[in-house]
Amino acid sequence: MGTKDYFVGELTFVDIVIADFLDVLSRIDEGLLRDHFPHLEKLRVRVWDLPNIAKYRDSKFKAMPCNGPSAIWGNK
Repeated sequence: MGTKDYFVGELTFVDIVIADFLDVLSRIDEGLLRDHFPHLEKLRVRVWDLPNIAKYRDSKFKAMPCNGPSAIWGNK
């Protein structure tokens, strides 16, 4: 990405897919992106803050589990 706002310089579907994946990672480990990959955290926030995406996430969006009910996190 370098100094670009998006992976290829302009917004594409790839940025949205990556933002979704980064969202999953941030739900698994809250500090991962913030502490180790701040440029990816900024991308995630930048994509989620796009007007139409933010509008969707504020209305119909419901965060789904990252794994099925048999999966365990944190050895619990």
